Amino acid sequence: MYAALTSHMAARAYINAISEDEADVIAVYGEEKYARLAHIKRRYDPDDVFHCNLNIKPAPAIPTQG
Repeated sequence: MYAALTSHMAARAYINAISEDEADVIAVYGEEKYARLAHIKRRYDPDDVFHCNLNIKPAPAIPTQG
């Protein structure tokens, strides 16, 4: 039965059941959503205070022209 249903399954993982490797976290969320979450993290937690468990690292700051 499992083999018959595999073609209908999404190729995703449960976020709480993966390793802490950043590539795995990106694979779960997808690159576009992960980038959006990283920008939100840069805005609200730039010092990465909330870095426990599967962390989304803040996006790099955009250099300003002075």
